[in-house]
Amino acid sequence: MQNIRRKGVCVFIVSIMMLTLMIQPNYSSSDLMDIDSHWAKNYIQASLNRGIITGYDDGTFRPDAPVTRGEFAKIINRGLGLTSTRNILFSDLNTSQWYYYDASKAVAAGYMQGYDDFTFRGAWNISRQEAAVVYHKLMPFYKKNIELTGFSDDAKIALWAKESSMAVVDKGYMIGDEQGRFRPEDPLTRAEACVSIVQFLDGERLNPYSQWIDEANDLQENSIYTATLTVDKDAGEGDLYFNHIVSLGDVNVQTDNQREVVFNDAKIQRIWLEDSSGETRIRLTGNTTIDQVIVPYGGSIEDDTLTGQGIREVVLRGNKLDEQATYIRGKVDTVIIEDEAMLRLEAGRVEQLMVYSGAKDSVIFQEQATVIEEASVSSSVAFQGLGKVITMHALSNYITYQSEPFDIKHSVGLSRPPKLAEDSQEPVPSFSPKDDESDVAIDTEIWIVFDEPIFKSNGETIYNDDIEDIIELRRDRSTGTRVSYTGTIQGDNRSIKIVPDYELREDELYYIILLDESIEDRDANENDKITSRFRTGEIPEKDWDIDFSPRNNTRNVDRDVEIEIDFNEPIFHANGGRIRDNDIDEFIEVRRGSLRGEKVDFDAYIDDEEEVITIEPTERLDRDEYYYVIILDEMIEDEDYNLLDQEWIKFETE
Repeated sequence: MQNIRRKGVCVFIVSIMMLTLMIQPNYSSSDLMDIDSHWAKNYIQASLNRGIITGYDDGTFRPDAPVTRGEFAKIINRGLGLTSTRNILFSDLNTSQWYYYDASKAVAAGYMQGYDDFTFRGAWNISRQEAAVVYHKLMPFYKKNIELTGFSDDAKIALWAKESSMAVVDKGYMIGDEQGRFRPEDPLTRAEACVSIVQFLDGERLNPYSQWIDEANDLQENSIYTATLTVDKDAGEGDLYFNHIVSLGDVNVQTDNQREVVFNDAKIQRIWLEDSSGETRIRLTGNTTIDQVIVPYGGSIEDDTLTGQGIREVVLRGNKLDEQATYIRGKVDTVIIEDEAMLRLEAGRVEQLMVYSGAKDSVIFQEQATVIEEASVSSSVAFQGLGKVITMHALSNYITYQSEPFDIKHSVGLSRPPKLAEDSQEPVPSFSPKDDESDVAIDTEIWIVFDEPIFKSNGETIYNDDIEDIIELRRDRSTGTRVSYTGTIQGDNRSIKIVPDYELREDELYYIILLDESIEDRDANENDKITSRFRTGEIPEKDWDIDFSPRNNTRNVDRDVEIEIDFNEPIFHANGGRIRDNDIDEFIEVRRGSLRGEKVDFDAYIDDEEEVITIEPTERLDRDEYYYVIILDEMIEDEDYNLLDQEWIKFETE
């Protein structure tokens, strides 16, 4: 008993000493007795001045002492001004430890995590290669074809730290020692921490303010944002790109313009997909990593990353998720369904699906070839579609599936284990263009995609020639003029593409009609008649940017003038053909006196870029006379087939 008491007293004294060492008054270099001759003196002083680090009560700085993980988290948090925390649960960490809240900030910002044994190890020294990984996580995407061949101990760098070590060395945030070693496994010293944090803060573009994003150019590339970013619901039209940025705070996507928000080569901690319409799509490209996406209203998540880690976690949490579906394409580590929801896995793989008890009556639809590696299901839900669940842990009664999991694990006491669902639902189509969509292009392709394979009403296979007996396209009203088209059914037996034989009319209603009992699924469930409509848009006229020389209404023009017309883009004949020099008089006229006056003969040339035409009258122009240069109506077009209406200018000779 006596030994236990002594041990407890020692632990208490050590804890007080560590707390005392961390909570110190700020010292200047002149107050610290052990840094005057130190190689890192200037960086230590800079760190002191910025309030990133402090000295000790005994007037020392101890520049060569090691830095613990807890201390390094405090240095990073102070340097970047991080304040956001996250609930953390580590077996060796509680709120009474001085570094608890710095660990919470580090986890919230994503630059530090715990270990596989659920420990944080805040009192352990942090190695130089571990520090390199921390800085690399905080840097905007950075990768060069560089090698650490300058260090004699390259081989000692762990594989998981190679890329990070190369990046921080190349950026100058960490350096080797006088013996040409990187010393990856050695503890980072207090002096080295000062050098690296000062170099990092001076080398990166840091934005510590919350920001509302109205336009795509509101974000600076290669920047670190430490506060909240909010995509305004009234943001302008067009897609938004988060390109080459790091966001350590929340990104709130509130836009309701059915837009796409693209994250390219980005590192994002947490996204709130807060579009109440459920129609916004976020897409990952390049080398992008997103720690968490929270979906309250539904929406689309698409992972097109080539080299990035993609999305770690998607959380469905909200009371409208049963009305507005959430679509996922790509690889996601974990999907958590907390409330009743409709989840559609359109492509890719989910490593772990967790369905909480509050998600009763949820529907998880898997397209063919999608995979859920492991599903832990704690409420009665329905798995639909032809995708596969590898292992299902059934923790609730009344779980149904359409495609049987490879392995189902459940307790013996479960009274209603998972079973194959009885299919009484007819095939459900989705239309593109969507129902009541407007401003549809007049050359649009029409798609009807069903939620399961379809067959003719007699069970036979559907061929392209059968489609006109299944689907009608009509103009103006559901009983209006029938529009001819070419239809093709895709190899999945679920998707039908319709291409009208002629361009649709502008600003006109069109009806897509799935005829009653014209198809059925493999269980002989026939369809009801469904009608979807859309309206085409008007084609906006192109605003051509044409420069004439002489300009319109110019006076005292030289009678030997060369006339130049710069279209500022390549031009073509109205039939798409290339323009040659001897073709120019077919669409350009020069007339004397008026628009209907006498034609003037000329030679003309078009430049190699097919943008600029030069006109040389064959005879000297008359004195004090008006001349008109006329581009004839709808005789030329640009590369997007936009025809040019008649354009003309006039000038007066000297």
